[in-house]
Amino acid sequence: MFKPFEIAKNQELVDYLAQNIYDPWVNTPFEGYVYLGSKKQGAFGERFISSALKTAYTLDVQKPLNTGHDRLVSNIKAEFKFTLASRDCVKRKINIDGFSINHVALSKDWDRLIVCAINPEQFNSHFVYITKEDFINEMNLADPIFKSQQGGDSSNNDDFFIKSIRGCKEFFDRPYIKQITAW
Repeated sequence: MFKPFEIAKNQELVDYLAQNIYDPWVNTPFEGYVYLGSKKQGAFGERFISSALKTAYTLDVQKPLNTGHDRLVSNIKAEFKFTLASRDCVKRKINIDGFSINHVALSKDWDRLIVCAINPEQFNSHFVYITKEDFINEMNLADPIFKSQQGGDSSNNDDFFIKSIRGCKEFFDRPYIKQITAW
């Protein structure tokens, strides 16, 4: 007879869970974020970025016109990407500048891509944007920092990401990166 609760008591399984249940953001406003599913993280990110744009930059943020972007920001179609620095469950630490910028697509209906990337020291975080033209130019480089997300380079899938400390640092150092203050 199948007894899942008995099987789950296996020490190897118990140890695996214990090793991977780690929230380095405890005692910060982001506590618990790491346990949200990807859809909930995306919804949180949209709310966070909208709030920041309104309160810190007094920009007008409205509902999107369609599903090809997240919000209208001062009448400009904006796609939002929010990320906390990743965690290393084995070493019990945060990977500074270890961000994931996922699901960026050329075919979506956006004019500017806003990236909000949070490090544990808030003054070492990033709140920037690029234009769609910047993204197209990046993707036309011989070795763009955005890589194919699903299916690899041979799939012709319009879904790109950056997921490495080196890649993120290179991205934030690109000359086309603009601070939100330049909106």
